[in-house]
Amino acid sequence: MSGRPLLPQEKIRRRLDLYLTDEERATARAKASQARMPLAVYCRNAILGHQVKTLPPLRAEAYAELARVAANLNQLAKAANQGKVVDVSGDLLIEIYEQVQALRQELVTGASP
Repeated sequence: MSGRPLLPQEKIRRRLDLYLTDEERATARAKASQARMPLAVYCRNAILGHQVKTLPPLRAEAYAELARVAANLNQLAKAANQGKVVDVSGDLLIEIYEQVQALRQELVTGASP
């Protein structure tokens, strides 16, 4: 017999039907969206007691913008580390990187470093 090997019994997934009111379903969808997860993944994590991290909408926008800036900064740092000409001092890059990391943490937790 050929084909795909069978999964071990503990890896086989089973379907769970869950009944919710319209209001409960809307709340679950909103929380899953805020966590940027599919509804099924969000519900599975919540049921299993896994921590689900969510970002408030305004913070999510700020975080996304900060991530874009950090990506550009990372490209500059990589170029500098490869010996390419970058018109920014290494110490300044390190200081800015550390500030970006602190800001990211603040956006996620709401607490200043």
